[in-house]
Amino acid sequence: MLIFVDEITVDHRSLYVKNVGYGPAMDVVRNIIKAGELVQTTPNEPLLLGCIGQGEKVDAHSPTQPPIKSVPIIDDPQFEAALEYDDILGNHYEISFQRRHHSTPQLVPKRRIPWDRVARI
Repeated sequence: MLIFVDEITVDHRSLYVKNVGYGPAMDVVRNIIKAGELVQTTPNEPLLLGCIGQGEKVDAHSPTQPPIKSVPIIDDPQFEAALEYDDILGNHYEISFQRRHHSTPQLVPKRRIPWDRVARI
């Protein structure tokens, strides 16, 4: 299971994806659907985050602009995002975040975000 978290990093906040499940999440893709007022990220631009081991977190590359560090990104009611990933058995999952809540992981027959649309770092 993956969740969005954010932390203060120097003079702004950075969005992260954290694995709070029991195994690795493979080929994680994050997509910001609505950036809200705090994040200066282009909506609907999927980004490959790679693999995330149990208990690990990775930068989701969606920070606030300095000097905004007091309000959490995930506390913005306008912020909406989604994560797609695979488990080690090849199952595909999707988690959405909207109105300050994560959905439960949904098993999907195939990924909704085409690989040719995924940006890479």
